[in-house]
Amino acid sequence: GAVVIAATAPGLLTAGGDGTGALIALNAATYRSSTFAVTTPESLTSDKRTRLMLFATGIAGAVNVDLSNDVRAGGVAYVNLAESIAVEARTADGRTFWLPVEYAGRQGRFAGVDQITVRLVPDLQNAGRVDLTIKVGGQSSNTASIVVR
Repeated sequence: GAVVIAATAPGLLTAGGDGTGALIALNAATYRSSTFAVTTPESLTSDKRTRLMLFATGIAGAVNVDLSNDVRAGGVAYVNLAESIAVEARTADGRTFWLPVEYAGRQGRFAGVDQITVRLVPDLQNAGRVDLTIKVGGQSSNTASIVVR
């Protein structure tokens, strides 16, 4: 028999732990979960666009083609694979958007858990349920949902 071994096998982490349903996601400025707005007035910067931290596994095999966006924090270097990760957002009414990925890599606390930071696009305002899928090296993850108000 033949066995195919992929360099990446992305998977989004979900609240139920079974890879379906509600995505484990946090607003990067407030650390709140639940529903999300496309802007975050509480952000400490002048840029009020909402960034979400998504949690995943299996993206470490992505190619780091842009070394200039790697992150150093607390004396630790974090490889940023953002340029090699795509995040698709699909609304209940059939619209599809590609969310800008600002960071993708180790999250620093839990071994094997990756963080992907995306920016919500204005077109998602009041979209309700939005299904997200990550794509890495030709491989797609499971689909998990968030709610955007």
